[in-house]
Amino acid sequence: MLRCDELEAREVPAVTASVAAGTLTIAGTPGNDRIRVYQDGGSLVVLSGTEQILNMPSAAVSNIVIAGGDGNDSLIVANNVTQPVQIDGGNGQNKLVAGGGNAVLVGGTGNDALFGGLANNSFDADGGSNALFKVQPTDVVFPNPGDRILNEIQADPTGPDQASIQLTPADVSALLARAAAASASDDAIIAVTDRDGRILGVRVESGVDPAIIANAQSLTFAVDGAAALARTGGYFANGGAPLTSRAVQFLSQSTITQREVDSSPDVGDPNSNRLRAG
Repeated sequence: MLRCDELEAREVPAVTASVAAGTLTIAGTPGNDRIRVYQDGGSLVVLSGTEQILNMPSAAVSNIVIAGGDGNDSLIVANNVTQPVQIDGGNGQNKLVAGGGNAVLVGGTGNDALFGGLANNSFDADGGSNALFKVQPTDVVFPNPGDRILNEIQADPTGPDQASIQLTPADVSALLARAAAASASDDAIIAVTDRDGRILGVRVESGVDPAIIANAQSLTFAVDGAAALARTGGYFANGGAPLTSRAVQFLSQSTITQREVDSSPDVGDPNSNRLRAG
């Protein structure tokens, strides 16, 4: 006699976001979550990975609570979000980034990286050996024996603070010049981005093909490629992440064919070996 056995549920837990009485509550999953909150015009947007899970008027939200749960989570609030935030990474090795408002950061039991925001911050790494970034003199820190405070702003009693948590235009120019000097050729397009992926500066060297420079669409396509490489470096530039250069190289290997890599948006010949970008 045939019999069918019922299998266990296969549903994948999803990140949720809801608002009640002005509090935006975001709950992670037992897995590795990538949650980002940012302001777009007058709206607050919540992303889970690349999926938008909430978009609502920012004025309707008075404070934000994010709980990552288990897993190695990346919980990021952008600087243009000014509401107070409370971010709890939970278990795992987490990256917590405060925004533009007052922030309470609780790392959890793993080895975490906590980044302070633009306002008053409270750091509680809560176990493990952790890295605390952008700690200001007015912030509250509950350290563990293995914690490291990095990029701390030291107050100079004889003058203004000497340390900076932001790159100046001169810093960006120096980085572009150093990158250009590292290559013997002069045909590179170089981009510098911050950890949120924003482009801070671009250098187009004199040896770049004039046909690319003269064509705005081709030049934009080339600059996008340089910015993509810079963003990859920025996203992985996390002192608290257990990633070696070999691991990053493996993770960043592309499944795109060389024909697609070499594609150009302004190649009109369908028989060309350089495919039109889709």
